[in-house]
Amino acid sequence: MYIFLFGTFIIGYIIYKYIEAYLSPLNKVPEPKRYFLLRHFPYFSKAKDTISLITGWANEFKELGMYKIDVLIGTNGPFIILLKSEYIKTVFSKPDIFVRSRYFKDFFPLMGNGLLTAKGDDHRNQRKFFAKSFSMSQMKYYIPVFNKHAIKLVEIWDSLVKDEKNGAVLTAKDYICNMTLDAIGEISFGYNFNSQENKNNPAAEVLKALCNGVLDTKSRFILSIFPFMWYMPFGPVQSLKKYSRMFNDVINKVILTRTKKIADGTLTETEKNDLLNAMILERDRGNFPDQLIRDSAFTFLFAGHETTATSLPGVLLYLSKYPDLQRKVRDEINECIYDVNSIKLEDLEKLTYTDAFIKESLRLFGPIPLNGRVSKVAYKFGDITIPKGSDLTSPNVFIHEGEEDFEKGKEFIPDRFLASSNLKHGTLFTFGYGPYSCIGKHFALLEMKVTILHILKNFQISMDPGHKKYDRNARVTLSVAPNLRFRVSKLTQCSQF
Repeated sequence: MYIFLFGTFIIGYIIYKYIEAYLSPLNKVPEPKRYFLLRHFPYFSKAKDTISLITGWANEFKELGMYKIDVLIGTNGPFIILLKSEYIKTVFSKPDIFVRSRYFKDFFPLMGNGLLTAKGDDHRNQRKFFAKSFSMSQMKYYIPVFNKHAIKLVEIWDSLVKDEKNGAVLTAKDYICNMTLDAIGEISFGYNFNSQENKNNPAAEVLKALCNGVLDTKSRFILSIFPFMWYMPFGPVQSLKKYSRMFNDVINKVILTRTKKIADGTLTETEKNDLLNAMILERDRGNFPDQLIRDSAFTFLFAGHETTATSLPGVLLYLSKYPDLQRKVRDEINECIYDVNSIKLEDLEKLTYTDAFIKESLRLFGPIPLNGRVSKVAYKFGDITIPKGSDLTSPNVFIHEGEEDFEKGKEFIPDRFLASSNLKHGTLFTFGYGPYSCIGKHFALLEMKVTILHILKNFQISMDPGHKKYDRNARVTLSVAPNLRFRVSKLTQCSQF
């Protein structure tokens, strides 16, 4: 009896969804050929490189300005993929019409109401509060920290390659991820993860487990189909909850320790200028509750290390692909940076070609392949009206490779980001666009610049011949399989340098 009722419910639900889809205004939006019940899901289940799949469809429908993807009946969607930069700028510049979805809050509960998930006045107030901490004037306090951890990275790589005649093959992201975690931990909360030297640090392991949970698209997809699994006493959700409790314990201890240091007047100069100090002082004025401090802790620790750790291997990829340009970047660094132990902001500002090289790498190998919003009202794009509640997505890779904003968009040309070029403002969506754009843009670019200058002052980077092929997939951040591996050699071992 129960099986019959359940089967009747499923059949009725499927019929309802198909009637709903048939009557939807989104029928006017073109789409790839779909399967019956599974819709576009089989394409993604079979694709090794989902970025190529999405951009391939984008090329097919680019004259129409958009297309839709409906992954599986019963899940969220369909998703409208916008293919014109003018449409994307409209969406990202109107936050009261096109809002953040509940996607982050549903799947990343530790972000709570932090800056990545907050909307409306909550977001505006937080962004205003954190603006000083991410201003260029504040960067002078962060550069010594970037420098310290980049030097430690070089020491570790040096120990691995010094006895190898032809250098050593390294999975760059593994080491860079530890470096960026140590840097953001110290800068944001005065907390020493020490993950470069101690890979078994419990706090670092907890945070990495939580970050992996954030990036676990398969589990999130299953939960979107079977939401009751959130309440099951086993499975990935319970692991996420366990690590969440452990992380909150760590943050609570950090907050208590810092509150005591503030009361005792024993803060270091770095601690006086970090995010945690600013938040605790604001809390004591009654404006920043402890829960928001915890939400912000996970938000900045995740966003502040994962995105940079994803981006830097992309920069190394293009340095290895273009050895002449690698030499040009290195020459500029050697000309402008004399004392690597005492780097100042004005020194980094002289590295204009290095900056252009990094931005061009981010254009083609950015950490966020897709970015989305939800429409609160019906809105017309060209000849197509999108109904209220539609999920709208920006395919950053396709836009950045297109000819609409970038001449010879598929070619790697760092000069396009030099001041002398005619590149239009607001064409690079790597850091978002509009009021919700990345507040840590300058922070990330400076950390990347410091890291690259230390690497190129010490090593030559080349692509490992066995790892020239890789697939790209859209998770929360860009996922590359297999992880990029590079041959890292001491400059003294490389006669051409």
